[in-house]
Amino acid sequence: MADKELPLSAHFKALRRVILVSVIAVGLTSLLCFGLWRELLMGWLIAPIQAEGQKLIFIGVSEGFVAYFKVSLLAGFVLASPIVIWQVFSFILPALYKNERVLVLTASLVGTLLFLAGLAFGYILVLKPALGILLYQFGGNFEPQITANYYLDFVGRFLLPFGLIFEMPLLAWLLAKAGLVKAQSLKKWRRYVVIIILFLAAILTPPDVVSQLLLALPMLVLYELSIRICQVVEARTARKKES
Repeated sequence: MADKELPLSAHFKALRRVILVSVIAVGLTSLLCFGLWRELLMGWLIAPIQAEGQKLIFIGVSEGFVAYFKVSLLAGFVLASPIVIWQVFSFILPALYKNERVLVLTASLVGTLLFLAGLAFGYILVLKPALGILLYQFGGNFEPQITANYYLDFVGRFLLPFGLIFEMPLLAWLLAKAGLVKAQSLKKWRRYVVIIILFLAAILTPPDVVSQLLLALPMLVLYELSIRICQVVEARTARKKES
């Protein structure tokens, strides 16, 4: 807890170091991805739309370069994330008590795994069917001419919400441990939550009904799972009080 007694200038200096090291780490890993694995990474991302028989195009002189740069930057951030997370922890952990450190480390690890699981769920199970429906069932008589940058932006906006909603059980666990939410309250709010979930799905996904429904359904399942998690936490807390 001695870190709490450091002067404000020392905190700013430590924060500047965290940001500098994180930026350098992301920059170096992004350059590594661009130089060595850009074709592999791009092939992995465009595989779902290629499976639908579509070939991406680019209409600007630098659009191909920008597309590869975006993919490399994202991959670089993923590769550098352990360094970034450690830098953040090195800044905040000295100010926490031992039990708080364990909670933060556990939540961070579980949160990262859940986020990656959400991305994987969206990519493996939802993206390809959604592309097939959007391209052919709602394409009418139009001939798709999809640019690389538009497709990558679509994939990013499509997958990111899946990563975020998979954090719902973790959020429920943290709130239940803090005593800020009860399973009975979540059950009582269910009808309103359904409306909120449909609204969030509408604003977090590309503007089509298919993407919105494919996001809303997992959210509803995860909400029910969150209720169950709260019940388990409450039962354990009650047993501890009795003992």
